[in-house]
Amino acid sequence: MGRKTSRGFIIYLIVAFVCLTGIIVYCLAVPPEPAQTAYMNKESMFEIVRTNASAILADIDADDFTNTLLLLASSRETPEITREDNCVFFYCYGWGFGPATGYEGFYYVPWDGPAAIGGIMSPFPFRAEGPELIKYLEQEGAGWVWYEKKTNPGGDNVYYTEKICDDFWYYRLEY
Repeated sequence: MGRKTSRGFIIYLIVAFVCLTGIIVYCLAVPPEPAQTAYMNKESMFEIVRTNASAILADIDADDFTNTLLLLASSRETPEITREDNCVFFYCYGWGFGPATGYEGFYYVPWDGPAAIGGIMSPFPFRAEGPELIKYLEQEGAGWVWYEKKTNPGGDNVYYTEKICDDFWYYRLEY
């Protein structure tokens, strides 16, 4: 005959399971505050790029981003660097999950104008760069923005870009 389990122990297990489940659900449901999301913010990206533009350009020319990755070490995530045609995109960090996701970073372009983020994560229904891209964007603050809802009524994607210094631009994508 098997051993009897005490009624108190079963109640203890049920309460522990309910509490642990509640904590897990709370942690997954409550997003972190923006200050907790990333150590690197827009202002720090601008400062890093403006102060180190020549070093970043040297890395681009050498196709060796060791020094640039050291400059971006304050990013919460490991930055990703992607070349596309003659543009170089520096993904610094992202936040969110599923339909509430965002990405921030900066990019290099050899012309005076913004770039579509293209094959990386772009929500654009068009392919345009530089002066041609400006006609799809609206000026907002110090930069330019594109709202998907203006071309697709059900869309909520947003692309914002702002010039940092010659050839370097900040970007933020929100999905």
